[in-house]
Amino acid sequence: MLPLFAKRLLSLTSGKQEFRARASRELCPPINHTLGFGQLLEMDELSCQQQESVQQILTRGRDLKHAYA
Repeated sequence: MLPLFAKRLLSLTSGKQEFRARASRELCPPINHTLGFGQLLEMDELSCQQQESVQQILTRGRDLKHAYA
């Protein structure tokens, strides 16, 4: 019983790792592009509301990048 359970658990763990690796490869490039664009926007003279929006973009982008890195 235990060996079968262990095999299933290993299979699930392996699948989870494979999913995370695939998701990372697929999601990191667009996240990096969004962060780069946000950093370019940050260099411009922006209104207060625009600055807040850019900061939200950068913060959320970094959060996503750390979640999938």
